[in-house]
Amino acid sequence: MPSIAGLTRRPASGQSELRVVLAALNRLPEVDRAAVLMRADQGLSYEEIAVVLGVTVTAAKVKVHRARLKLAEARLARPRSAPDGSDDHERDA
Repeated sequence: MPSIAGLTRRPASGQSELRVVLAALNRLPEVDRAAVLMRADQGLSYEEIAVVLGVTVTAAKVKVHRARLKLAEARLARPRSAPDGSDDHERDA
């Protein structure tokens, strides 16, 4: 899985998606955000995440899974960009 830090190096066409994902990441509860970042960015195992957070391995897995679902939902809910770079709702206005 790519590093969260690497997301900031995407071309301009991905900037809208990046903003959506980062905003969704910031809306996650602090513990869920920490869990998903430890897994995706730092590559920690679920066992290591569980120790850091003081939860069971199962709880660590659930926190990472739920955080990933929320981030994926945010990506899918964002307005799609047209080929010319404008948002769809801008073209309809």
